[in-house]
Amino acid sequence: MRAGLGRPVLLAALAAAVAAGACRMSDHRARIETNVTLLSQLSDKLTDYCRAGFELDGRELTSEEMGEFYYALKRARGHAPRPGGAEADLVDKDYEEFLTAYENFVRAADLYRLSRERSAATLDSLVREHAALRRHADSLLALLHSPHR
Repeated sequence: MRAGLGRPVLLAALAAAVAAGACRMSDHRARIETNVTLLSQLSDKLTDYCRAGFELDGRELTSEEMGEFYYALKRARGHAPRPGGAEADLVDKDYEEFLTAYENFVRAADLYRLSRERSAATLDSLVREHAALRRHADSLLALLHSPHR
């Protein structure tokens, strides 16, 4: 009788492990999606600040207020450990590339904010960088929602 019970228990344990792995993968992907969406929206906000000359209600945006853009990046980089596998590797690679692009955009915008001379060419470059970042976000979100993933 023990041998008969062993197989169902083993199958149940295996099913639970597979479900836990799928749950971790799903949770991981949900966190990536949330972070990409948030950072994409923050990049919109930062682009608006760039266009407005970093003025809010007649005053200049402070370094402290710029912290929200850096803090969101830090949080996005520090989320849960990544599950393994080829699928995760593709998503994670694209996610890391997105985070790097977001970081580069925030740093460039911050340098523009601190610059004594804000040129139209630099602003145009930031707007183009933002557009590329948005396209990257859209591509990554589509990858996360792909039926093959």
